[in-house]
Amino acid sequence: MPGVETDRTVEMVLRTVADHCDDLVALTQSLLRFPSVNRPPNGDERAVQEFLAHSLRASGLSPELFCLDDVMGLEAHPAYHAGGSVEIPRDYRDRPNLSAVWRGQGGGRSLIITGHVDVVPPGDLEQWQHDPWGGEIADNRIYGRGAIDDKGGIAAALVATSCLRELGIPLRGDLILQTFVDEEYGGGNGALAHVIRGPRADAVLMLEPTDLVICPATYGCQSIHIAVHGRGAHPIERWKGVDAIGLAFDVYNAVLRLEEQRCERVRRLPFFRDLPVSLPLTVRRFEARTIGGGSVPDLCELQVWTTVLHDETQESLLAQLQGHFGQELAGSVWLREHPPTIRPIGRFLEGTWLPPEHDLVRAAQSAHRQAFGTEPRLSVGTSGDGFIYANYGHMPLLEMGPGPVHRAHAPDEYVTVNELVAAAQLIALVAMEWCGIA
Repeated sequence: MPGVETDRTVEMVLRTVADHCDDLVALTQSLLRFPSVNRPPNGDERAVQEFLAHSLRASGLSPELFCLDDVMGLEAHPAYHAGGSVEIPRDYRDRPNLSAVWRGQGGGRSLIITGHVDVVPPGDLEQWQHDPWGGEIADNRIYGRGAIDDKGGIAAALVATSCLRELGIPLRGDLILQTFVDEEYGGGNGALAHVIRGPRADAVLMLEPTDLVICPATYGCQSIHIAVHGRGAHPIERWKGVDAIGLAFDVYNAVLRLEEQRCERVRRLPFFRDLPVSLPLTVRRFEARTIGGGSVPDLCELQVWTTVLHDETQESLLAQLQGHFGQELAGSVWLREHPPTIRPIGRFLEGTWLPPEHDLVRAAQSAHRQAFGTEPRLSVGTSGDGFIYANYGHMPLLEMGPGPVHRAHAPDEYVTVNELVAAAQLIALVAMEWCGIA
C-alpha cells in the first residue's frame, strides 16, 4: 500500500476511527440541528459554517471563513451562474465558505476534501416521522435533512482528519478541508469561490452520497422545457381543433425512446456497465392549456430532466433532442409543420470523468481494500458541483460519501452509524494513500 508503512498502521487508524464513533455521531447530530436551508435567492448556512469553524479550531487547525462577495473575479468567471437551475439571482450576503489546511511535511500530493452545507427544505412535514432538524437516532439511523447530503460525509471527514492528527500520522501532502454554500438548486458559485480563491490541490474528494462506491465519473444534468402546440376549438366541433395533449403523448414517447438510445451509447463504457438505466431522463411535468372552459387544448408543456455526460454541452444536448424529434415525429404532418419548441431551464451542470487507471482512482481502490477487505466497485456519481473543481479548477476529482443517493431530498432522510464510521475510515485511508506518509 503506497505511502502506508505497515498493516499495523492501517489497523491502528481503523480502530481509532471506530473508537471515536460517539464523537462522529454527536458531530453529525449537531450539524443536522442547523436548518441550513438554501432558499433562493438567500440561504441560512452561516450558523453551521461558524460551528464547523469552531470544531476545526478545537482540533488544532486554523479555519478561514470568507464571503463570496469578497472573492475577486467571481462574477466575471465563465462558470459563474447568477440564477442556478431555478433562474433566481442569488444573494450571497451572510453566506460564508469555510477552508482549513493541515500542512503536510512536504514531498507528497495535496488533497481537498469538500462538501456543501446547504440543504433543500424538508417539504411536507406530515411525511416525516422524525424531526428534520432534530438529529434523532433510532435503530442505528440518524435522521435529519442533509444527513447524507452532505452533512454526514462532512462529519466523517472531520473525524477522519482528527484521528490522523491524534495518532500523529505525518502526511507528506497538505490535507485541505473545505465546505461551501449554495450547491442546491444548481448554485455552483460556492464551489467556484473556493476554486478561484484557493488553495488548490493535486486532487479533490467530493463528499456526495454514493454509498461509499468510488465514482471517478459524475453525471451532469439539464432541465428542458418542451412546448407542444395544437389548435384550440370548441368541443362541440373538436375535429376542427388539434389536440395538444394527444400530440404531447407522441412527444413523451419520443423522449422515452431517446433515453433508450442514449443509454445504449454508454452501456459499454467503464463505470456505466452495471447501471439499470445508465443515462436517466425523466419527464417531471406534463400540463395542458385550453382557450376556455371545455375547449380543445392548444398547448401542452413538458418539463424534462436529463443526465448528461462529461463530453456533452448544452448546445450538443439541445441539438440532439431537436434532431431526435425531427426523426421520431416525422410521421405527423402537424408536428412536422409545427415542431415542439425546446428551451433549456436554468443552469447546465457539466459531467466529469477520470479514467479508471488514474492514480487517484487507484489510491481510493487500495484504501477500500485495506478498510473493508473487498474489491471496490466503480460507478458514476450524482450531478453536483464537482464539475467546478474538475472542469474549471482542472483538478482530478472523485465523488464518494456515505449513504445511497435515493435517500437525499426525501422525507426521513437518514445516515446509519455504520455508514458514518465506514466513511470516516475510508476517508482517512484515502488521505494517507494519496498524500503519503513522511
